[in-house]
Amino acid sequence: MCTISEMYGLIITCSVILGTLVIERDLTKQNKELLWKLVFFMLLGGIIGARLYHVIHMHSYYLQNPIRIFYVWHGGLGIIGGIIGALISFFIIAVVNKMQYFYWLDKFAFIAPLAHTLGRLANVVNKELLPYAIYESLAMLLVFVLFVVIRPRALRAGTYSGLYLICYGVVRFGLEPLKQDAWDFGNIYVAQAFAIVFLIAGALILYGTTKK
Repeated sequence: MCTISEMYGLIITCSVILGTLVIERDLTKQNKELLWKLVFFMLLGGIIGARLYHVIHMHSYYLQNPIRIFYVWHGGLGIIGGIIGALISFFIIAVVNKMQYFYWLDKFAFIAPLAHTLGRLANVVNKELLPYAIYESLAMLLVFVLFVVIRPRALRAGTYSGLYLICYGVVRFGLEPLKQDAWDFGNIYVAQAFAIVFLIAGALILYGTTKK
């Protein structure tokens, strides 16, 4: 059987590629090239961010074993760090190429819940992070179904981005106490603090779309 890291990485990679192929169907040739550039740098930024989140969480171990920071294939990726890293990469590329931020961000936000769902299935198959992984997988699948349902409507740019941040913030905040070895700081779960930031950011984005 594959290791958790191998299966998780394989499923996420497949979901990203399939999602990108879905996104590019309605794009021009120039925009398709921009899309794959975004995907490459967002994946790179996401992996770096996810690893940094894990390393900071387990800093005591990595201070004693610094070379293992680079052993990504041994597992140890934090999805919150991955989201932040991917967003930073996205905005750098978007600014350089003078892209419409939320038009493009919405395309990734639309498929993000499905990537969450598939990624957590790897944890379920490997009997890891139960029951947390099951609940998050089901919750994000419902979010993706919601996105599919509202897709035919004329939505303003930023709608999916805002909804994604809000929905994931709610899911992560509610489920974090169930996670094994959850990162806490005193009496506060670190992931819940980030979840609140996501909620606020998502709400501000949605508010901004209503003012356009």
